[in-house]
Amino acid sequence: MRELYPPKWLNRFFRWYCREDLADAVDGDLLELYRRRVKKYGSTKANWLYFWNVLLFFQPFAFRKKSNQYSNSNTIDMLQNYFKIAIRNLVKHKSFSIINIFGLALSMSVCIIIIMLVADQKSVDRYNSKRENIYRINTIRTDSDNLFNTFATAPLPFAEKLTSEYSGVKQAIRIRSGFGNDWVGFDRNVNIPIGGFFVDPGFINLFEFELESGLPEAVLSNPNSVVLKKETAQKLYGDKDPIGEIIKVGEMGEYIVTGVLKDQQGKSHIKFDALASLSSLIQLEKDSVLRASVNNWRNHTSGYVYIELQDGSSPQKIINNMVEINREIFSDMDDRNLRFKLQHLMSITPGPLLGNDIGPTLPLIFVYFLAGLAIIIMISASFNYMNLSIARALTRAKEVGIRKVAGATRKQLILQFL
Repeated sequence: MRELYPPKWLNRFFRWYCREDLADAVDGDLLELYRRRVKKYGSTKANWLYFWNVLLFFQPFAFRKKSNQYSNSNTIDMLQNYFKIAIRNLVKHKSFSIINIFGLALSMSVCIIIIMLVADQKSVDRYNSKRENIYRINTIRTDSDNLFNTFATAPLPFAEKLTSEYSGVKQAIRIRSGFGNDWVGFDRNVNIPIGGFFVDPGFINLFEFELESGLPEAVLSNPNSVVLKKETAQKLYGDKDPIGEIIKVGEMGEYIVTGVLKDQQGKSHIKFDALASLSSLIQLEKDSVLRASVNNWRNHTSGYVYIELQDGSSPQKIINNMVEINREIFSDMDDRNLRFKLQHLMSITPGPLLGNDIGPTLPLIFVYFLAGLAIIIMISASFNYMNLSIARALTRAKEVGIRKVAGATRKQLILQFL
């Protein structure tokens, strides 16, 4: 008949913590008890009971003793003495101590600030669950000297062209700058400067903003609709519900408040106070209040186009489609010096320096500069700290000799002086 044994990992755990003089006897008793339980209750319950017995025996009297237990008291005494001597030296050599400790602390503080700054910028847009499939169309313009400039903006007609005539794009969102800055409330004759954008209705869904009031699919569907951020609504109306209120925006006319956005959990690279429906823009362009952009392929400096790729769709396929569109649209225009490319959402900030960027971004080159600066500062401070500590240690040669005679090891002496 096959011999029955408890789970090996439980037995190894027991052997690991149990004293050698107890292990064999107790292990034998536990094994005998385990086999009886297997016959009586079955292996599953016997395993659980064995596990419980091993845990119950996990007590201080059963623990293994460290081989250096008799030297612990000496080590503790030496550490206590190190602290006493260290405090006396700090008090005795105040200037040296302040320079040494303050220099290291200041360097560490600068490094921590740099790390926090870079980490904060790296967290931008990471809240968005669609981030892996979101891209922005950028424009590259080559001048007469063959020098090129890259812009974060692109012609707005790209959005409809890519979604209606080509596959691979789930949705395309148009964003037009220029909304806001001259707000006038009817109930009070004051101007409140607030900036924002004209956007497609799908903007809220693509960038995963949450509404405190209003329906996501309806708030930006109609002309002259506006959605306010929560802090903007409080600035304009206090605790009053702003839904249905009418506000005048400079020469851009009257807008009705259809929604209020919640405070955002994550950070977005798009900064705004309010969003107006893009359908409002068409009439403003007809009235020449704003430069034509909705259907104007020549205007590549006022609008932004963001696309969400379908699952499994390749960015290169979209780039090839844009090359075809470029050849089709711009071959008959003077703007043959324009090219277009995709920029992934997560490479916007930190990212390259672009013209007409939609918000404040941290240049990637600046991130590398900060990282290099942090490394240089930390290395310099560490060397300075060690050199000063070693220089001070040379004046304490007699103390080192006494400690070595008393049994201090090389590692203990190094630890003490650093």
